[in-house]
Amino acid sequence: MSKYIMFGEELLQWLQNLAKESKVLAPVKEEYGYTFAEWDKKSLPGDDYRNTLKPPKDLFFPQHETLLKYEKIKGENPLVEVPDIPEDKRVIFGIRPCDASSLVLLDNIFMGEDYVDPYYEARRSNTLIVSLVCRTRGKSCFCEDLFSTKGSDILIIKVDGNYLVEILTYRGEAAFKGIGSKEADEKIVKKADKLKRTQEEVLDKDIFEKLRTIYDNPIWKQLQEKCVNCGVCTFLCPTCHCFDITDDKRGKKVRSWDSCMFASFTKQASGHNPRPTGTERLRQRIMHKFYYFPEKYHDIACVGCGRCVEKCPVNLDIRQVIEKIRGCLDEKSLSAI
Repeated sequence: MSKYIMFGEELLQWLQNLAKESKVLAPVKEEYGYTFAEWDKKSLPGDDYRNTLKPPKDLFFPQHETLLKYEKIKGENPLVEVPDIPEDKRVIFGIRPCDASSLVLLDNIFMGEDYVDPYYEARRSNTLIVSLVCRTRGKSCFCEDLFSTKGSDILIIKVDGNYLVEILTYRGEAAFKGIGSKEADEKIVKKADKLKRTQEEVLDKDIFEKLRTIYDNPIWKQLQEKCVNCGVCTFLCPTCHCFDITDDKRGKKVRSWDSCMFASFTKQASGHNPRPTGTERLRQRIMHKFYYFPEKYHDIACVGCGRCVEKCPVNLDIRQVIEKIRGCLDEKSLSAI
């Protein structure tokens, strides 16, 4: 695909043209942080934020969603109303590459071989993803690649005050058709390449594939001693996707986010709970992200966005958890635990 160079005024005009046919969402600063909201169409969204407070999964897999409505009628079959499948065209501008790549992981769950969620699929197929590369990596971030292209239709890099636009998919190409911007020359591309930073790999896939060897190890109890099982890490994680379906008194069947960190998550009707303490629940979270998910989908369920690190009320840093597990997998360290 092609690479173009654009001035800020050209990029603004392009977004304004897109907004004529699609709803454009962009990061907007609110009281507690940035969130994706409808763009005001007046000026380019700022790019000085680290990440949005809530992950973009909320735009495809909402925190609360009505799946159907029903009305019980005495002596008759209940009336059932299924909400319309969303058809609105959308553009998400300014999403960070780590968050864009999280959507590819969620696709495995909601658009897999065995099951396709019609609401999620409709939102994905009607949404153009335009990612904007971070200027610098935040203190809590540990993504492997600031310039990841996974999940993006268009990738934008700010270079010397202008914008290098990389078209990645046919959808992105269609959205950029007829703009008339000049193709980026080799000099600009090389400048962008110099912005790329390497980082020591935090998410070692090979090590995490060995997690089952320490399933019953005391390391889990040691790690859990700091955790309060509040669930903030899972709610703010762009790849966590557990949910519950409940019936309310108004005749609605509602799907809501749930968390493996909650005591009631696996509690059965009999009262038995296979994960009775925080130790088992923390182990489930780590095992799912770095062993169960890779075993099934061949990729870890973490993109290194750092939200769980930044917002944990007890400063339980998943990077430190990973390091302790690494040490535990070392036979010398294992004997010392």
